[in-house]
Amino acid sequence: EKTKTIVIFFSLHAGLPAYQNFLEGFRTAFSEEPDENYNLLIEYLDIGRLSDDKYAKYIVELYNDKYKDVDIDLLITVAPGVNQVLMKYGFEALKKSKIISIEFDSLASDQGLLASGNITKVIIKLRFAETIQKACDLFPLSKDIFVISGCASTDKYFASIVRDGSDSLQKKYNLTFISDLSLDSTLKYVSKIPAHS
Repeated sequence: EKTKTIVIFFSLHAGLPAYQNFLEGFRTAFSEEPDENYNLLIEYLDIGRLSDDKYAKYIVELYNDKYKDVDIDLLITVAPGVNQVLMKYGFEALKKSKIISIEFDSLASDQGLLASGNITKVIIKLRFAETIQKACDLFPLSKDIFVISGCASTDKYFASIVRDGSDSLQKKYNLTFISDLSLDSTLKYVSKIPAHS
């Protein structure tokens, strides 16, 4: 039997815990089909490091070369920004593969780019205020909330979504946003956060 080739493109780097959860889910789902032989290939675009058009085009050309003789049976793209980069710099497999595009509902740049009929879209709804409220419900004594984020452009983007969506929380809680610190400085800051935060 033909071994099917499944390629997953994650937009960011391999160290993100969310991506490990995605992979675990994919592997579990694929293993539920015992009669299907498949080869799972995982790529990380790490779009935060694509500093300019020339470098981004070079990376996509490397992927075109890598997959030029491979029939991709299923291409899975995981947001944010992956569809934009792959389309802009001409990833050939987008034209001939079946695609599952996993997109965030609040990231308009990812949506509507892959418009052909061979695409299934999965929209992930980000509800940070609801998530924070659930955490506060678990710890009712906590009135101080510290939102800590990194300094990469994607970190800043998600922090801005949390900030924009937290209006309802600011009436009940004290929100403090912390970013642009080194890891050492972040650890020092966190060590001084009061109890019940």
